[in-house]
Amino acid sequence: MDVNAHDSCVSTFAYLLRFIINIYQLRKIGCEEKMKKIMYINLLLLLFITLVACSENGSPTDSKVTQPTVKGVEDVDVLNTHGGIEGLEKMQDFFEKLQKGIASDLRIVHYTIEGDPMVTDLTFNGDSLEVKHDFTRDAYGSGEVIINNCLKMIEEDNPTNLSYIAIDCSGVPEGKDKILQINYNMSEQDLFELELKYGVELENEINTLTKTTKKEITTTETEEMSDFEMPESVKQEVYKKLMFANYLAEKELNGKCEKENAMNYQLKVHINGGKREFHWTACDLSMDGVKLTEIAEYMIDQTEIK
Repeated sequence: MDVNAHDSCVSTFAYLLRFIINIYQLRKIGCEEKMKKIMYINLLLLLFITLVACSENGSPTDSKVTQPTVKGVEDVDVLNTHGGIEGLEKMQDFFEKLQKGIASDLRIVHYTIEGDPMVTDLTFNGDSLEVKHDFTRDAYGSGEVIINNCLKMIEEDNPTNLSYIAIDCSGVPEGKDKILQINYNMSEQDLFELELKYGVELENEINTLTKTTKKEITTTETEEMSDFEMPESVKQEVYKKLMFANYLAEKELNGKCEKENAMNYQLKVHINGGKREFHWTACDLSMDGVKLTEIAEYMIDQTEIK
């Protein structure tokens, strides 16, 4: 919740406290009928103030998570395509619930190279995990439906990939069933370069393509670097964050902000022979906006020139 929302909710609390004091004073002088009327009026006002103060200014996590769309498959939670992942938050949420013993279910769709969907349904009843692989939509596959019963799931976070693996499974080699793997190995790309402009007027820049940076120190002083090299480990982390943000998908970003001197961002991602470009402001609290701001701020923090 932002500062304005916090202040509004504090005001609501103060109003509630005054309301309670009023009731107490009326009860002392025996004004029962008058007290009832004031109670109703105050309760209505309190409800209105609470709704206005606290419902309009939620945190970024209040952003609606859109559901992936797959032709011929309903209720998809996670979509794993070639070079993109959609709904990763739901995978992480399912994993956390499983660790806490909370019953939950999840549907994952993987696309084959030919574009056919393969469905994996996860059902956790609080004690055991059922993994159902449905290959009936794969024109070049076995056409089978395979069900494995497992006890646990692990998360393997490596420098170049993230995997979710069901373990202690019956009838499966080594008792393991790989549920989902997200690859983000930057070195596998022929080209991966970044251009980030940021500031109220986009006056600052980090450019790995031209190996330059520019930072406005004051209104009359600018510091520049012409031999900038972003460490490979930092570029790898940026690539990972972009993959988690599903940067190849279309984004609806907010490029306008009513706040004075709000930070603006422009990010260009050069990947092999293609390019993705994003424009947004710090006011954009959508899930995509928050993720891209995190990426931009990470690049800024990791840059030598501040």
